[in-house]
Amino acid sequence: MKINNSAFTLVELLVVMLIIAVLATAFLMNYLAQIRKGRDGRRRRDLYELQRAMEDYYNDNGCYPHGDDLLKLQHCQTNDFRPWLDKVPCDPANNKPYEILVEGNDCPSWFAIYADVAYPRPKDACAQGCQINGETYYYGVASSNITPPQQVGPTVSPTGSTATPTPIPSNCAPATCGSVNARFCIANTCATCCPGVEYRCDSTGTLCCYDASCQ
Repeated sequence: MKINNSAFTLVELLVVMLIIAVLATAFLMNYLAQIRKGRDGRRRRDLYELQRAMEDYYNDNGCYPHGDDLLKLQHCQTNDFRPWLDKVPCDPANNKPYEILVEGNDCPSWFAIYADVAYPRPKDACAQGCQINGETYYYGVASSNITPPQQVGPTVSPTGSTATPTPIPSNCAPATCGSVNARFCIANTCATCCPGVEYRCDSTGTLCCYDASCQ
């Protein structure tokens, strides 16, 4: 009588199951990463559309939206902000409105809009994180006269709350790399896009502060 030795052993089955589990996990992680990247792309497009709508509103009214008009930008998926925007976009993950700040008066001269992207790009404003009204955002756009996250005075959100940004320390200056609307430097690094060799980029990647240890 011949004994059939072709059957899988318990160890072999466990190895096969482990390989399948590893491959399935890798596939799932890649799938979820692609979903997050897709949402990031949507967020960037949304902020571009909001930025363009804000500028169109300014061209028509001489100010950026405030009061009731600013509140309309919190009405997700509505046409309340027409004719400047066909449909108000909101975050694709939770359908919450984007964070919008404007200058705190009846005729705002600047605005900033923020989104929480999963994969920030090094040259983006807020790539190191912007703390706005208790939340952290990793992408931002603004009117051409400011650079997120450095607002130029008290701010007002669409819900009416007021946020006063932390003043720039006297021994610090804005970084010099990047474009006019997206200044940055390499966080915690000496003399990287800073005004001199004795300056260090702060932890947010936006300010250069005097540090005698930098040579």
